[in-house]
Amino acid sequence: MKLILSNFHYLIITIVLLSLVEGKVNRPTVIVPGMLGSILDMKLDIKIPQPHIYCEKDSDGKFERAWLAPSRYIPEFLDCFMFQFTPTYDPITGWYYNTPGVEVQAHGWGTTSGFDELDPDLPFGSTYLKPLTDSLKKGGYVEGTNLFGAPYDWRFAVNATFIEDMKELVETAYTKSGSQAVVITSHSLGCLVTNYFLSEVSQEWKDKYVYSWIAGSGPWIGSVQAFNGLTQGDNFGMFFVPDSVARVFEQHSDTTFWVLPNPSFWDSDATLVSIPEGDYTIKDLGSLIVNNLKLQNAQIMWDRVIKKVNSLKVPNVDTHLIWSKGINTPIKYKFEKNDMSDDPIMEYSDGDGTINLVSLEYTSSKWKNSGHKLTTQIWNDVKHQETLTTTEAIKYIYTLLTEE
Repeated sequence: MKLILSNFHYLIITIVLLSLVEGKVNRPTVIVPGMLGSILDMKLDIKIPQPHIYCEKDSDGKFERAWLAPSRYIPEFLDCFMFQFTPTYDPITGWYYNTPGVEVQAHGWGTTSGFDELDPDLPFGSTYLKPLTDSLKKGGYVEGTNLFGAPYDWRFAVNATFIEDMKELVETAYTKSGSQAVVITSHSLGCLVTNYFLSEVSQEWKDKYVYSWIAGSGPWIGSVQAFNGLTQGDNFGMFFVPDSVARVFEQHSDTTFWVLPNPSFWDSDATLVSIPEGDYTIKDLGSLIVNNLKLQNAQIMWDRVIKKVNSLKVPNVDTHLIWSKGINTPIKYKFEKNDMSDDPIMEYSDGDGTINLVSLEYTSSKWKNSGHKLTTQIWNDVKHQETLTTTEAIKYIYTLLTEE
């Protein structure tokens, strides 16, 4: 998510958008970010024992930023933060919950402040979708009128509450913009979140409120790199977040299971992992996670999420797919230890550096002939996190937002 744009870069984008804006109508858009891509705030009122006596117990009824907040990740406070922020598994219900006494919420619901910069106090390194949202504002978009955001708690898979909140937000965008149908713009995991949302609302509702969907870098049938999140931890380029911290989140997040390679759609006989005891294919992924990583509840989560991923449905709205190729992307891991605790040797395939091409392009053929427009835009050598934020991408998105 590291993307630092110079003033010159912003100037070029502004000139481009101003050249496009005359005579155009800015359709309202709701932006849905990706994995780790929403600021999360945390409120504490903890009564149970914590790892250290100096761990904060009570935040005086206030929500304070937990993600990103590098001051929480320094060694003396890291145990406290991990205890407070890592979801707790309940073997009776089979679900993850917040630690007792902890409440977490996405920051800035309805606005783009929840994902523009993941830590606004940092001088660099946490910019995410700000280049896109800033450029849209310079092109005439106004926050709360025709520009909205749908940040979410990415530690948990989408639930009924999000569906209702998202539905209300789209309706608000429709009303605030003078009864204009809404363009939903999604990135990465946000594409899966949006697809699930669109499958849960009626066609009549979509016909009225949704003009189109811009889907950037969707991990439609999973990503091999997600497995690395379980074994090593993947901080998505945020150097101040230790991989060990990211690994704990990813091992205790059902969204990680959501983006693992799905054996129902991949070549299930393709080798994913080699360890001294043998090779494991995509179809062996579930047993590999359960038996070798020994994660509590892994089998339950795997079975549950596979069912959700297998329900990936045609959205039945006009859809514009965007992805990138030409960057080495992990396709196979070789470990020297059976528990996969060592750094792996990797083999690569084509992709955007995070998502394999076979997954990025999956829906471009599966969603053809659905009765709705389906377009594709493919970048070359653009990293996963920058798919929607380069000058070329912003120009293209603005064209889609203002098309007649």
